[in-house]
Amino acid sequence: MENRNSEILAQKSRELLSDQLNSIDANNNKAGIFVSISSLFIPLAFNLLDNFDKNIGWISIFAVPIMLNLIGLYFLVKSLFPKKVFHGMNFSQFDNLINKDDVRDIFDFEIGANRDSFVDNQGTLNKQNNNLKFGLTFIYVSAVCLTLIILIQLLIINNCNG
Repeated sequence: MENRNSEILAQKSRELLSDQLNSIDANNNKAGIFVSISSLFIPLAFNLLDNFDKNIGWISIFAVPIMLNLIGLYFLVKSLFPKKVFHGMNFSQFDNLINKDDVRDIFDFEIGANRDSFVDNQGTLNKQNNNLKFGLTFIYVSAVCLTLIILIQLLIINNCNG
């Protein structure tokens, strides 16, 4: 019965660690996609600036969304490179475990290794989530600012020409 309990807990610890590692990978994928998309934003902003009067006022106004986008990109790139991630048991421990007489000892060792890896990875995952959240927030605010600038400029042109 005790072996069965250890086996069930070992399996559950594998699943939890695997889910955590999948979350880290998914965050990397999301950050990579958003870096690719938002990196197109800066040339677009400069292209739109060409349509405006090139005075210090418009240049200063356009600098705001560009700077927000660069800050967002910084956080997204930061979330792409998490610290060392632990994966539970490694091959160097197999030689020690192969000579164990009781299967329960192996399961207990695996449970401990998976638990320690999970706890160690939690800080990395939390940092990655925060960087991803900050990056997306800055990029979203940047896009909203640029949209508002364009709408305001269109209203000014329409009112002046109309």
